[in-house]
Amino acid sequence: MWNDAPTNNVVYMDEQTLRKTSMATVEKFTTFPKQKRFVFWHKTRLLVLALVTVALTICVSNAMIFNFTVICMNNDAASGNDSFLVEAVPMFSDAERSWLLSMVAVGTILGTLPITYIVSKIGIRQMFTLYGLISAFSVLIFPLAVSFGYWPTLFIRMVQGVALTASWSVFGAVIAEWAELKRSGTAVAYLSCHLQLAPMLTTPVSAELCESSAGWSWAYYLHGIFTILVFAVFYWFYRDSPALHPNVSDKELKIIQEGKVVRIHEAGQFEPVPYKAIFTDKCTLGIMGTALSNIIAFRLFFQYGPIYLNEILHFDVQGTGFAAALPFLLSLLGKFVGGPISDTLPGLTDKQRVIAFASFSQFLLAAAYFGLAFMPEGAVGLGQFCYTAVIALSGLDTVSVLKSLQLTSGRFVHVLMSVNSLNESLTLFGLAAAVSIFVPTSTSEEWSRVFIFMGAMMTIFTIIFNCTTEVTPRSWAAQTSDISQELNFEFPAERLANLQQIERVINDRRMSIKNHKSSLPRENRKISILSLTRVR
Repeated sequence: MWNDAPTNNVVYMDEQTLRKTSMATVEKFTTFPKQKRFVFWHKTRLLVLALVTVALTICVSNAMIFNFTVICMNNDAASGNDSFLVEAVPMFSDAERSWLLSMVAVGTILGTLPITYIVSKIGIRQMFTLYGLISAFSVLIFPLAVSFGYWPTLFIRMVQGVALTASWSVFGAVIAEWAELKRSGTAVAYLSCHLQLAPMLTTPVSAELCESSAGWSWAYYLHGIFTILVFAVFYWFYRDSPALHPNVSDKELKIIQEGKVVRIHEAGQFEPVPYKAIFTDKCTLGIMGTALSNIIAFRLFFQYGPIYLNEILHFDVQGTGFAAALPFLLSLLGKFVGGPISDTLPGLTDKQRVIAFASFSQFLLAAAYFGLAFMPEGAVGLGQFCYTAVIALSGLDTVSVLKSLQLTSGRFVHVLMSVNSLNESLTLFGLAAAVSIFVPTSTSEEWSRVFIFMGAMMTIFTIIFNCTTEVTPRSWAAQTSDISQELNFEFPAERLANLQQIERVINDRRMSIKNHKSSLPRENRKISILSLTRVR
C-alpha cells in the first residue's frame, strides 16, 4: 500500500476494473505519440463534460415537457346548439393533472433501486445510454398513451421518472473520473446547469409547437428524436475512464489524474454511519430543514409555473413559454456569479459569508412569495417579477445552504446528499396532493394562501439556519474511521501505469483480507458509485 496517497477525491475500482484501467494507462503513455489521433488540443475532458451536460439536460427536459404542454392539451367540444362555436375542454381534470405532474417522483424512487446493481454490471456509459433510450421511448410514445386515456398516460409519466434517476449516478461518476481535482468545483457548477438549461430549452419549444399547426404532440416527437441523437453521440464518444478514451492524450491524462486516489473497493466494505449523531445535531437539522424548504419553493414553480402563468396571470401559451424560461436563465447566471463571490467576499469569515448569502437569497425569496400572495388584481408585471425572483433566488442555495452542508458533514456528505435526493422525490409526489387539496379550482385566492405559507416557511427556516449553521466539520464527521486501515488499499492515480506495483497492492490486499477476521466477502465485486443529489 502507498501511504503517501492523499485521501480526497477517491475513485473506487474492483480488481478487474483496476487492471483494465492500468493496462490502458500504460498503453496511453507508451503508444499514444505514435498514433495519429486528434486530441482536441488536450481538452477532450471539456467535450466530455459538455456532452454529459447536454445528455443530462435532455433527460430532465423529457420529464418536464408535460409541465408545459398540459396547458394546451384540450379536447374541442361544441358549445350550446351551434356546432360552429367550439370550446376547449381540458383532457384531464385538475386532480388528474396534479397526479400526472407528480407521477415522475414515483418513477424516480423506483428507478433508483436497480441503479447501483446495473452500474456494477455494465458501467456508467452503458447504463446511462440504456436510461437515455428509455427516456426517448417514453416521450415518443406519450401522445399515443394520451389517446388511450388517463391510466396509460399515468404509467408513461412514471417511466419518464425512471429514466430521470440515472442522472444522479452519472453526475457523481463523471466528476470523479473526468474533472481535474483543482477544478472539480467548476465542473460541479457546469454539470448542475442542466436543471436550468432544461426548462430554457423545453418551455419555448413547447410553446411554439402548441401554437403551431403541428400541435403539442410534436413537442414530444422532437424531444424523442433529439434524445436518440444525443445518446447515440454519447455512447460513441464517452468512456467510463479517461485512460480508456482514444482522444485523451498522455498529457491530458496526467492533468486529470493529478492528486486523485484509486482505492480497491469491495461492495461489502462500508464505513458505519453515525445516523443518531447526525440527525440529532441541531446544525444538521437546521441545514436540512432549510434545504427542504428551498426544494419545495423551487419545485412548486418548476412543476406548476406554466399553469400559474397561463391560468392566473393570463399569459397566452406562447408568452407563457418565454416567461417560464426567463427565471431559469437568471438562476443560471446567478449561480456563476454568486459561487465565486461566496468564496472570496472580503472582510467576512466563511461562516459570515454563508449566513450573508443565505439571508440575501432566502429572505428575498420569501418576500417574492409574499408579493405574489398580496399582489393586486391585474398586476401582471408585478406577478411576473415575483415569479421570476422565486426561481432565480432558489438557485443560490448552492452557495449558501448546500455549501454549509458540505463543509460540516465531511466524509459523510453522501448521506445528507442522499436525504436531499429523497426529499426532492417526496416533494414532487407530495405537491400533487397539496395542490389538489389547497388549490382545487386554481383561483388566485387559493394560490395566495399557498404563497403566504411558502413565505412564512422560508422566513422561519432561514432564521433557524442563521442561528444554527456552522462551516467546520461536526464532531461526528471528524471522528477517525472505524474501518481497519489495512483494508483501505489505495494509491495515487498517477501510478496507474506501474503494473508491477498495481499487482503487488492487489496481492497484499488479498493476503490482508485472508488474515483479517471480518465478514468482508473475498470474491471480486464491481465498482460501487455513490448517488449524489443534483444541486440547483
